[in-house]
Amino acid sequence: MSSYLRGYERGESLEKFIDGTIRPPNDFKDRINQTVDQVVRYLHKMPGYCIQEVVKSGSLGKGTSVLSDADADMVVFFNGYNDIESLIADKLQIIRDVRKYMCNPDPGWFSWIFPSKPEWMDSIHVIKSNEYLIKFMVYVLFHGRSEPVEVDVLPAIDVVARHGGDMQSVYREMQNKSSEVRGHYSVCFCKEQLAMIRPKPAKVKDLIRLLKYWYKTNGLTMASYCCEVMGLYIFDEHLNRKTNFKMKTGFYKAMELFSSYRRLQITIPGIYNTDNWSSYFPETTYVLDPVNPFSDTSSHDVCSIESCAQATLSWLENVPMESEGCGLFSQTGAVAVVAVIVVILLLLSFIV
Repeated sequence: MSSYLRGYERGESLEKFIDGTIRPPNDFKDRINQTVDQVVRYLHKMPGYCIQEVVKSGSLGKGTSVLSDADADMVVFFNGYNDIESLIADKLQIIRDVRKYMCNPDPGWFSWIFPSKPEWMDSIHVIKSNEYLIKFMVYVLFHGRSEPVEVDVLPAIDVVARHGGDMQSVYREMQNKSSEVRGHYSVCFCKEQLAMIRPKPAKVKDLIRLLKYWYKTNGLTMASYCCEVMGLYIFDEHLNRKTNFKMKTGFYKAMELFSSYRRLQITIPGIYNTDNWSSYFPETTYVLDPVNPFSDTSSHDVCSIESCAQATLSWLENVPMESEGCGLFSQTGAVAVVAVIVVILLLLSFIV
């Protein structure tokens, strides 16, 4: 069993490992999404506020969730705010109100929304709260086990719609703000992030899942979104956007990049021209958000990431490609088939 990918069994391909250990089965995803959809409906009805919409983001929304480590971001777009500063001024109160609404539900209120009390209401509790979000943990019963699901609720306003969908206009507005204020814009771009990741091929999402699983099981400090950006970058720049790439090839390239983490300067061309905003990039390491030129997703845990990636590269040398160590036409399987054919031919020769 590997110490770099917990649960990996010697001789299996990374594709098989993802199938059996990392990617959530469809019935699990359906069960989690049912709960998350209930939370979305409940948030829509929060009294005292005019809510435009609640967008389900995070790994569940993007399709990059890992088994037993599901998380959902509920981005709540509020009406009634003219600019980001007015929202920032109210955020702490909004978060306090969300906490009270979620953790101390009024039976008369939720019975108006649901025919019966949802099971997550009995398990919900706060695990983190700051000026950007409030993080809850809820538990969902699946096959007799209580599975944890992290739910982040993040207040936002639809700044993109206020600029008529013109992202360049939004960036120019951000350009004149302090770095502290700019930090509150990122969550407002959740729909653009979803549009970027959701349509990607299933195998790209599996590569992202593998990167998330790797950093979490090795106790590294990284943002899940950084893994998503790196997965997209590797697919575009190193796998030539081929959907039939070998998972070992993609993961190996990721470990090569992470082994020199301090030298990473990753941008993905798309919504913005990187040349226009390069003066705002960090001087050294960065993995930029493809929809926000002011947002660096990289980690400061440089030494630990590099050390673990270097060790993982050595370990990967003994991991077979999908066609080598698994499937009907693996080397072992091919030898077995040939042996059977030889035996059959010998038997036929005796009969004749």
